[in-house]
Amino acid sequence: MLADALSWLSRAIWLSGRFEEALPAARAALEALSGLEETPQLARATARLSQLEMLGGLPQAERRARDAIALARRVGDTHAEVNARINLATALGPPQAGAISAARRSRQKRPSCGARTAGRALSSR
Repeated sequence: MLADALSWLSRAIWLSGRFEEALPAARAALEALSGLEETPQLARATARLSQLEMLGGLPQAERRARDAIALARRVGDTHAEVNARINLATALGPPQAGAISAARRSRQKRPSCGARTAGRALSSR
């Protein structure tokens, strides 16, 4: 629960335009889950951190997004996987067909997640 709160806090801080403050909160979310079993919460916290790193143009964004994708697959979290795929595609630059395809696959599995995430994939171009 602490990790979820920290992860969402990082998002809220970033949305308010305070990128330098958002990263420590996202890292703290990941640290709160380190050493524990792999869970969807860990996958989502890893994807969220990769998103902030991608948005900040940080070099570790690509590696972190790949880690989040692999973790999300292992725990069966489609939402975290699609989020991380979008982060990876954006970090790598065009073309983003892979992220859009992932968003479409997600929509077929979980309509509530896919529509929002597909929109994010298209708007990240």
